[in-house]
Amino acid sequence: MPKFAANLSTQYTEVPCIERFAAAAPAGFDAVEILVPFDYPAAQLKQLLDEHNLKLVLFNTAPGNVAAGEWGVSAIPGREAEARADIDRALEYALALAVPQVHIMAATVPPGSDRAAYADTFVRNMHYASERFAPHGINLLLEALNPVTKPHYLYASQYQTLEMAARIDRPNVFTQLDLFHAQLVDGNLSRLIR
Repeated sequence: MPKFAANLSTQYTEVPCIERFAAAAPAGFDAVEILVPFDYPAAQLKQLLDEHNLKLVLFNTAPGNVAAGEWGVSAIPGREAEARADIDRALEYALALAVPQVHIMAATVPPGSDRAAYADTFVRNMHYASERFAPHGINLLLEALNPVTKPHYLYASQYQTLEMAARIDRPNVFTQLDLFHAQLVDGNLSRLIR
Protein backbone atom coordinates (compact mmCIF):
# COMPACT_ATOMS: atom_id res chain seq x y z
CA MET A 1 0.00 0.00 0.00
CA PRO A 2 1.48 3.39 -0.95
CA LYS A 3 2.34 5.85 1.77
CA PHE A 4 1.98 9.54 1.04
CA ALA A 5 3.74 12.54 2.52
CA ALA A 6 2.51 16.10 2.20
CA ASN A 7 5.01 18.41 0.52
CA LEU A 8 4.91 21.45 2.78
CA SER A 9 6.76 23.56 0.22
CA THR A 10 4.02 23.17 -2.39
CA GLN A 11 0.85 22.31 -0.45
CA TYR A 12 -1.21 24.42 1.96
CA THR A 13 0.22 27.57 0.41
CA GLU A 14 -2.64 29.64 1.81
CA VAL A 15 -0.66 29.77 5.08
CA PRO A 16 3.04 30.45 5.77
CA CYS A 17 5.29 27.39 5.50
CA ILE A 18 5.82 27.17 9.24
CA GLU A 19 2.04 26.82 9.76
CA ARG A 20 1.65 24.01 7.22
CA PHE A 21 2.54 21.29 9.73
CA ALA A 22 -0.73 22.06 11.51
CA ALA A 23 -2.59 21.79 8.19
CA ALA A 24 -1.08 18.44 7.14
CA ALA A 25 -1.91 16.44 10.25
CA PRO A 26 -5.71 16.97 10.25
CA ALA A 27 -5.75 16.12 6.53
CA GLY A 28 -4.61 12.60 7.44
CA PHE A 29 -0.90 12.83 6.73
CA ASP A 30 1.56 11.34 9.19
CA ALA A 31 4.60 12.22 7.06
CA VAL A 32 5.78 15.40 5.38
CA GLU A 33 8.61 16.65 3.22
CA ILE A 34 9.96 20.14 2.77
CA LEU A 35 12.20 21.28 -0.05
CA VAL A 36 14.63 23.36 1.99
CA PRO A 37 14.28 23.42 5.79
CA PHE A 38 17.19 25.73 6.54
CA ASP A 39 15.13 28.90 6.94
CA TYR A 40 14.09 27.54 10.34
CA PRO A 41 16.14 26.21 13.26
CA ALA A 42 16.09 22.42 13.43
CA ALA A 43 14.80 22.61 17.02
CA GLN A 44 11.76 24.61 15.90
CA LEU A 45 10.98 22.10 13.15
CA LYS A 46 11.40 19.21 15.59
CA GLN A 47 8.93 20.84 17.96
CA LEU A 48 6.35 21.22 15.17
CA LEU A 49 6.83 17.63 14.02
CA ASP A 50 6.38 16.33 17.55
CA GLU A 51 3.43 18.60 18.27
CA HIS A 52 1.54 17.34 15.22
CA ASN A 53 2.78 13.72 15.39
CA LEU A 54 4.47 14.00 11.99
CA LYS A 55 7.64 12.51 10.56
CA LEU A 56 9.84 14.46 8.15
CA VAL A 57 10.82 11.94 5.47
CA LEU A 58 12.75 14.05 2.96
CA PHE A 59 14.39 17.39 2.29
CA ASN A 60 16.94 18.82 -0.15
CA THR A 61 20.35 20.31 0.36
CA ALA A 62 20.56 24.09 -0.06
CA PRO A 63 19.80 25.37 -3.58
CA GLY A 64 22.52 28.01 -3.86
CA ASN A 65 21.71 31.32 -5.52
CA VAL A 66 18.25 30.66 -6.96
CA ALA A 67 17.95 34.24 -8.29
CA ALA A 68 21.03 33.56 -10.44
CA GLY A 69 19.52 30.33 -11.79
CA GLU A 70 21.26 27.90 -9.46
CA TRP A 71 19.55 24.80 -8.14
CA GLY A 72 22.16 23.12 -6.00
CA VAL A 73 25.92 23.60 -5.90
CA SER A 74 27.24 20.05 -5.45
CA ALA A 75 28.18 19.75 -9.12
CA ILE A 76 29.71 23.18 -9.64
CA PRO A 77 33.48 22.98 -10.20
CA GLY A 78 35.39 25.23 -7.81
CA ARG A 79 32.59 25.34 -5.23
CA GLU A 80 33.45 22.11 -3.45
CA ALA A 81 33.95 23.77 -0.06
CA GLU A 82 30.49 25.36 -0.23
CA ALA A 83 28.93 22.09 -1.40
CA ARG A 84 30.51 20.16 1.45
CA ALA A 85 29.42 22.76 3.98
CA ASP A 86 25.86 22.37 2.64
CA ILE A 87 26.18 18.58 2.92
CA ASP A 88 27.40 18.88 6.51
CA ARG A 89 24.53 21.21 7.41
CA ALA A 90 22.06 18.81 5.80
CA LEU A 91 23.48 16.00 7.93
CA GLU A 92 23.02 18.08 11.08
CA TYR A 93 19.36 18.67 10.19
CA ALA A 94 18.80 15.05 9.19
CA LEU A 95 20.14 13.85 12.52
CA ALA A 96 18.23 16.41 14.56
CA LEU A 97 14.98 15.62 12.75
CA ALA A 98 15.45 11.84 12.28
CA VAL A 99 15.12 12.15 8.50
CA PRO A 100 15.82 8.86 6.67
CA GLN A 101 16.79 10.33 3.30
CA VAL A 102 18.14 13.56 1.82
CA HIS A 103 18.14 14.70 -1.80
CA ILE A 104 21.59 16.05 -2.69
CA MET A 105 20.89 18.69 -5.33
CA ALA A 106 23.42 18.65 -8.15
CA ALA A 107 23.33 21.94 -10.08
CA THR A 108 22.19 23.58 -13.25
CA VAL A 109 24.86 23.54 -15.96
CA PRO A 110 25.06 26.86 -17.82
CA PRO A 111 24.98 26.50 -21.61
CA GLY A 112 28.49 26.15 -23.00
CA SER A 113 29.90 24.81 -19.72
CA ASP A 114 31.84 21.56 -19.50
CA ARG A 115 29.08 19.13 -18.49
CA ALA A 116 31.63 16.36 -17.81
CA ALA A 117 33.44 18.57 -15.30
CA TYR A 118 30.13 19.17 -13.50
CA ALA A 119 29.43 15.43 -13.42
CA ASP A 120 32.93 14.67 -12.12
CA THR A 121 32.58 17.29 -9.39
CA PHE A 122 29.20 15.87 -8.40
CA VAL A 123 30.57 12.33 -8.13
CA ARG A 124 33.36 13.50 -5.82
CA ASN A 125 30.95 15.45 -3.63
CA MET A 126 28.56 12.49 -3.52
CA HIS A 127 31.40 10.27 -2.33
CA TYR A 128 31.98 12.79 0.46
CA ALA A 129 28.26 12.91 1.28
CA SER A 130 27.95 9.14 1.27
CA GLU A 131 30.82 8.78 3.72
CA ARG A 132 29.26 11.36 6.05
CA PHE A 133 25.69 10.00 5.96
CA ALA A 134 26.30 6.22 5.78
CA PRO A 135 27.31 5.73 9.44
CA HIS A 136 23.90 7.11 10.42
CA GLY A 137 21.91 4.89 8.05
CA ILE A 138 20.67 7.86 6.01
CA ASN A 139 20.11 7.38 2.28
CA LEU A 140 21.00 9.97 -0.35
CA LEU A 141 18.79 10.58 -3.36
CA LEU A 142 19.37 11.82 -6.91
CA GLU A 143 16.37 13.40 -8.59
CA ALA A 144 16.01 14.03 -12.32
CA LEU A 145 14.37 17.39 -13.02
CA ASN A 146 12.57 17.97 -16.30
CA PRO A 147 13.98 20.72 -18.54
CA VAL A 148 10.75 22.71 -18.65
CA THR A 149 10.60 23.16 -14.87
CA LYS A 150 14.36 23.32 -14.29
CA PRO A 151 16.30 24.04 -17.51
CA HIS A 152 19.92 22.84 -17.73
CA TYR A 153 19.83 20.68 -14.58
CA LEU A 154 22.65 18.12 -14.57
CA TYR A 155 20.22 15.29 -15.33
CA ALA A 156 16.68 15.32 -16.69
CA SER A 157 15.97 11.61 -17.23
CA GLN A 158 15.48 8.81 -14.74
CA TYR A 159 17.93 6.82 -16.82
CA GLN A 160 20.56 9.52 -16.35
CA THR A 161 20.12 9.36 -12.57
CA LEU A 162 20.43 5.57 -12.68
CA GLU A 163 23.69 5.96 -14.63
CA MET A 164 24.90 8.58 -12.15
CA ALA A 165 24.01 6.37 -9.17
CA ALA A 166 25.96 3.52 -10.77
CA ARG A 167 28.91 5.83 -11.32
CA ILE A 168 28.82 7.07 -7.71
CA ASP A 169 28.64 3.41 -6.65
CA ARG A 170 27.80 3.79 -2.97
CA PRO A 171 25.26 1.58 -1.14
CA ASN A 172 23.33 4.51 0.33
CA VAL A 173 22.81 6.41 -2.97
CA PHE A 174 19.52 5.91 -4.82
CA THR A 175 17.40 7.40 -7.59
CA GLN A 176 14.32 9.33 -6.45
CA LEU A 177 11.47 8.51 -8.81
CA ASP A 178 9.46 11.71 -9.11
CA LEU A 179 6.52 10.80 -11.33
CA PHE A 180 5.89 14.39 -12.39
CA HIS A 181 9.39 14.83 -13.83
CA ALA A 182 9.56 11.23 -15.09
CA GLN A 183 6.36 11.46 -17.11
CA LEU A 184 7.43 14.70 -18.78
CA VAL A 185 10.83 13.32 -19.81
CA ASP A 186 10.71 9.53 -19.97
CA GLY A 187 7.01 8.63 -20.04
CA ASN A 188 5.85 5.03 -19.67
CA LEU A 189 5.48 5.32 -15.90
CA SER A 190 4.34 1.75 -15.35
CA ARG A 191 7.65 0.50 -16.80
CA LEU A 192 9.68 3.01 -14.81
CA ILE A 193 7.95 2.06 -11.57
CA ARG A 194 8.63 -1.63 -12.23
